[in-house]
Amino acid sequence: MIDIVVARYKENIDWLQKLQHSNIRNIIVYNKHSGSKIFTKSQRITINNNKIIYKKLPNTGRESHTYLTYCKEYYDNLPDIIFFVQGNPFPHGFGDRVILNWIKKLPSINFTHTDNYSTNRFFVGMPNGRMGDWYGKTDPSDYDMVGWFSKYIDNNKDILEHNAKIYFGANFGVSKDRILSRLKEEYEQLIDKEFTDKINPEAGHYMERSWYYLFNLHKL
Repeated sequence: MIDIVVARYKENIDWLQKLQHSNIRNIIVYNKHSGSKIFTKSQRITINNNKIIYKKLPNTGRESHTYLTYCKEYYDNLPDIIFFVQGNPFPHGFGDRVILNWIKKLPSINFTHTDNYSTNRFFVGMPNGRMGDWYGKTDPSDYDMVGWFSKYIDNNKDILEHNAKIYFGANFGVSKDRILSRLKEEYEQLIDKEFTDKINPEAGHYMERSWYYLFNLHKL
């Protein structure tokens, strides 16, 4: 079975009604905008998907906080596969067609993660190991990228010196065993130390470049 986890702020998410498949267990929408309804009245009339679960979260930590919260809340009740997506994943080449296509292929593939990643250097656009153009607009972390990655993800320097696998846009799928490759306390620590009480933390941009390694896919 599959869970689809949606990190929503104000995006129109009526595309979720297209996600109709027997292998989907839940579509969990974490909503972070206090002033907007999940759907307009007209949209509520057209939405016909009883697998959608709505949860409210404070507007902190970008999508990283949302995804880590799911890992914490569902750690002891995970399905086989989890898709993590933005409220509007389409600009990043993701969306209902991609998700449904992967779901249809699941019986015939060894699914440990999606192929929705690019390879890039950690420090592209990150002078001095910080977030470059984003730095002045973010809530700074106590660490540069190297220090942050070494503290929370992996202290293997070889990873930082070579091309990294990055889920740009933070839309990806992962298997249950990959989430369980970390202790629940590790997800809790990340939430508490980096993604609480910060609307746009610098660590959120670090995290976007680290999901592949958080789930220990590099160790397979």
